[in-house]
Amino acid sequence: CTLLKHLHFPPIELMSHHEPLTDAERVGIAHMRNNLKGTLLEDDTHFLLDDLLMARFLRQKKGNPEKGLAALEACLAWRRERKPHRITFEDVAVWPATGVVVIAEKTKLGVPVVYFTPPKGLKVPAEVRADFTVWYCEELMRRGYNESVTVMDFSRVDAAPSGEEERARKMIDEIRANYYPLFDSKVLLVNMPFVLRVIFGVMTAFLSEAQKSTLVTGLKPKHLLDWIDASDLSDTLGGQRSFPKSAETGGYDIFASFPPKRT
Repeated sequence: CTLLKHLHFPPIELMSHHEPLTDAERVGIAHMRNNLKGTLLEDDTHFLLDDLLMARFLRQKKGNPEKGLAALEACLAWRRERKPHRITFEDVAVWPATGVVVIAEKTKLGVPVVYFTPPKGLKVPAEVRADFTVWYCEELMRRGYNESVTVMDFSRVDAAPSGEEERARKMIDEIRANYYPLFDSKVLLVNMPFVLRVIFGVMTAFLSEAQKSTLVTGLKPKHLLDWIDASDLSDTLGGQRSFPKSAETGGYDIFASFPPKRT
């Protein structure tokens, strides 16, 4: 592997739902790029160390270039050890087979949408759920996408999460914060029951300001039309689009609806 600090990274603008880069952020990104020492494995080719990626790590650390750089170095070390790009769909297929998640096109700005409907009770080990999050982030990057919007529909939830469900959430939150910071440029929370609103209020106290800025709460399905055209919005949320299901599992056919590779 070649030291990444010796590579040239052409500047790019942040996509769609992210705010544009400020001059101060460009200075911070230049500092991170010039001092980065970590390396990637030779087959880890879709984790692009461009301005967008560095900006996300920088913003996650409140604009502090040293902390952003340290977080990115830790992420690169994790990628070399964990090898997330080698996780296959077969490794995590049991989770989407439950019918709780589908990944499809698109917001009005062309960003992939992850529809997630938390179930009652944890039917799949927390570790598999966490690995599924890693897999779909990696798969989106392989297809040329550098962000997603998550729509969380809580219509099936009528009680506080169990201890095991909380463990799964914490695992996923840690993975997102440490290794895919701000990959979700928006998180749209729909049909949230009162019992979860109280818990959510406590949870947000531990989020960075950048993370908080992605959250949109108190939504009803009709409000999603501000972000997603009716023709692209899931018919389970009042839209016109239905997603194919697997005859074998009854869950969504992930690859039938997955956003195509960008050209």
